[in-house]
Amino acid sequence: MTHDVQKIRGLIKERDSFYITGHINPDGDSIGACFGLGLALQKMGKVARVLLDPFHPKYNVIPGRHLMDNNADIDESFVLICVDCADAGRLSSPKLIEILSDTVCIDHHYSNTHFAKYNFVDGIASSACEMVHRILDGFVELDLDIASALYAGMISDTGGFRHNATSKDTLQAAAKLMATGIPFTEIYTELVHLRSYTEVKLLGRVLDCCCRSTDGRIVHVCVTKAMRSGLEGAPDATIQDLEGVVEYLLNIRGTDVSLLIYDRGHNDEVKISLRSRSINVGAIAQHFGGGGHKLAAGATVKGSGLDLYALRDKVLHLVQQALDA
Repeated sequence: MTHDVQKIRGLIKERDSFYITGHINPDGDSIGACFGLGLALQKMGKVARVLLDPFHPKYNVIPGRHLMDNNADIDESFVLICVDCADAGRLSSPKLIEILSDTVCIDHHYSNTHFAKYNFVDGIASSACEMVHRILDGFVELDLDIASALYAGMISDTGGFRHNATSKDTLQAAAKLMATGIPFTEIYTELVHLRSYTEVKLLGRVLDCCCRSTDGRIVHVCVTKAMRSGLEGAPDATIQDLEGVVEYLLNIRGTDVSLLIYDRGHNDEVKISLRSRSINVGAIAQHFGGGGHKLAAGATVKGSGLDLYALRDKVLHLVQQALDA
């Protein structure tokens, strides 16, 4: 069952201490939702501790880093609020869902499994930050930092209000956040336009290696660990430096689906990222234990000795089948 805003607000009023967490390898939406909600709870006099994996330095533009506390002992009296995560197995702190009795999920993935005790899920919302804004709007006075965090997350997940999940409600929420006086140009520029020199050098290498399907509707590329090293005049790249690459590939004219597969460099893990203009790539990602949205999805595949190119061929087969249907 999906619970309404009032039930989540009621729980927040009743309780004093909260853990807030997002998905592994957090993106701007997950970070913005965690920090924005945490700052709001702190403003209400609550204890708020954010548990998140390390993230790309560009997200330092999002206020709230002081709330991160990954090393504290677990207190079972806390409420756990999970944001932007469709499945408990993808949480930064998955064990907490089993330890804590009161759990909340705030999410915008249609594939959400409703794993929490209280679930606020809207599969057509633009972002988790838009949904956090629905909870906070009229409930807490949004200051500059709270509004900046939520705006940053909305910018991140909508590609600067370009993606089709952007709705009238999204823009109205953004307008309310901008009305607080946030540095919206700085946030937008940092998250949408600026790139490090390493990211640019890596992007050049990736673009040189990308390929198209015979009909030109799919653009795909595999990025090995070796490809992220030896970049002229730049430090070795990390997997964080691949952020935004799969979206870039979709910008090639005539492309319906872009596919990025890369070696995560540890734990025998390979990441699949899919973007689409038409077919449901979320359903394809589910074949590999992942999920997401209709037009943006991914999966992490684990196993010793995984062959990136063999995995790519399996994904391409399913994508081509869906395109030809």
